[in-house]
Amino acid sequence: MMAGGMADAVQERHQAVTGPPPGPGRRGSLRMIGERRRDPIGMFERLRDEHGPFVRFRMGPMDMYLVTEPDLVQQVFTTYASRVKKGRILEGARVVLGDGLLTAEGEHHRRQRRLIQPAFHHERLEGYARIMTRRGAEAADRWSDGEVIDAFREMSALTMGVVGEALFGTELGDEFGRVEEALVDVFRGFDLLMLPFSGVRTRIPTRTVRRFHAAKADLDRIVDGVIAERRADGRDRGDLLSMLLAAQDAEDGAAMTDDEVRHEVMTLFAAGLETTANALTFTWYLLARHPEAEARLRAEAAALDRDPGLGDLPRLPYAQRVLNESLRLYPPGWMLARRCLEEIPLGGHVIPEGGLVLMPPYLLHRDPRFWPEPERFDPDRWEEGRGAPPHRFSYFPFGAGTRKCIGASFANVEAALLLAVIARRARLEAVSDEPLELHPQITLRPRGGVPMRVRAAPAG
Repeated sequence: MMAGGMADAVQERHQAVTGPPPGPGRRGSLRMIGERRRDPIGMFERLRDEHGPFVRFRMGPMDMYLVTEPDLVQQVFTTYASRVKKGRILEGARVVLGDGLLTAEGEHHRRQRRLIQPAFHHERLEGYARIMTRRGAEAADRWSDGEVIDAFREMSALTMGVVGEALFGTELGDEFGRVEEALVDVFRGFDLLMLPFSGVRTRIPTRTVRRFHAAKADLDRIVDGVIAERRADGRDRGDLLSMLLAAQDAEDGAAMTDDEVRHEVMTLFAAGLETTANALTFTWYLLARHPEAEARLRAEAAALDRDPGLGDLPRLPYAQRVLNESLRLYPPGWMLARRCLEEIPLGGHVIPEGGLVLMPPYLLHRDPRFWPEPERFDPDRWEEGRGAPPHRFSYFPFGAGTRKCIGASFANVEAALLLAVIARRARLEAVSDEPLELHPQITLRPRGGVPMRVRAAPAG
């Protein structure tokens, strides 16, 4: 073992060179501070175009490494998974999420993943799918022909209802409105974590910060109350909370504490609400600008003669292709970061301890080296036999390796069913020809909403 470890160390050192990766240098890095605030995606595209797929730059006191080579991304997520941890922003998200699965590291993360995994097994998805279908139908049935809606607001409300009911069942009743309001204010606090000196900013009692702390306290109180009632009751009600409370570690038989359950509830809210709402919004935006694709999706959904359930997903292959292509062009997790716990060799260079590796799915998903006509919306590139994705790490909308999103199957089922259910009832038309303005924060969102006009879907 020692000999093998020494050999690995020698091989790693042999791979490294003494020079750093190319980059803009100290003066160029100083100019990037304002550019990072105005147009972060454009800044990263420029760095890649000017310096290549492995770029070193500084942002304040921090060494950063932009990596847009799939082979190197794969090494970070797999070979060096135990030698990196999540970046500063998700470390700061502990203020909101506690030590839940998204922010946990090391053995605690592995234990929580073991405990939570059964909640997303196929047999549980059947019950969640019924919630998704019903909620989608109710949302679309509320819209009127000719009405202009904000697709982002509507999809956010819809996914919030789905994840809330999947977590708690229907027992929140009238309190669910308060949960929704609190979640909006709590997750608005996420944006503060993107700003410089976020730790200081979240302690300054501005109106946004006060609302954030009040909403978080209210949400914690509600969730803690439900947990206490469920502990006393002990029944499995078929929802995610029942699974979290009943979960026992196969290795030591231990269950989660109440604090751990609350942290995972908040994490599931954050992951299930924000990312799926963003993905659906971008999908409707793309379909409105590609009427042939929208008509194909609508015809596929109408051919079912009823609203789909989990067992109907194999009959919705085009809906899945549409979603894959939307996630390629607008991945909600647009940037993934890992901080090095020790130095690692990568691409002929050494990244020092503390260095931050930035791996943007947004850039890799649009890289012409791997995607023909990368800016074109082409769901059929995902048709079986076409070869997409061309490299395992040229497409990773749900992360990768041991940190891949545990709820990816839930999100895929939810998005496909909601697309089909809504397409059976309505068409969403673009109100303006203006291009979509992006708002890349912790997730990739549309800036200022997405107004769309509702039209009743033609019969048949």
